[in-house]
Amino acid sequence: MKPNPLTGLHTRAALGALAAAAVLVASTAASAASPFAGLDGRWSGGGHASFEGGQRESLRCNATYRTGGAGSSLVMNLRCASASATIHLQGNLRASGSRVSGSWSESTYGVGGDASGSASSGSMRLRFSGSTAGSMSVSLGRSSQSVSISAHGSTLRSVNVSLSRR
Repeated sequence: MKPNPLTGLHTRAALGALAAAAVLVASTAASAASPFAGLDGRWSGGGHASFEGGQRESLRCNATYRTGGAGSSLVMNLRCASASATIHLQGNLRASGSRVSGSWSESTYGVGGDASGSASSGSMRLRFSGSTAGSMSVSLGRSSQSVSISAHGSTLRSVNVSLSRR
């Protein structure tokens, strides 16, 4: 789906932040030995993106996470839809103790980059770079995930998404 001219810039700016959110959501867990424990499966939910000038757009998302390497690696796929576009994000992550790093990409617009940070007991702080740069904070509950993103250098200002296990 092509974005309309008025929201296309907003959608492209949100891609990096959404991708990073997906990476963060996927990589937050309580166990230091296996930071991806409990994430396998399907999740859904929504939230919103806020832009420079005060514009706001609603998001609906579905995610699938698959762990490997005795819980030290994760492959995730996230699809989000807004009024102006559909976004398909992928992420590949590895954990080493409390450190998490990996890559993300978005296939609709052909953007991507790196993500790195730390995880501890149900929370994560991450910096992302590539097509969009910024930082994130993630909280993980037993059956829900909450992600807050702040983006820099684009018209996107913030993304807030909540997902629940399906």
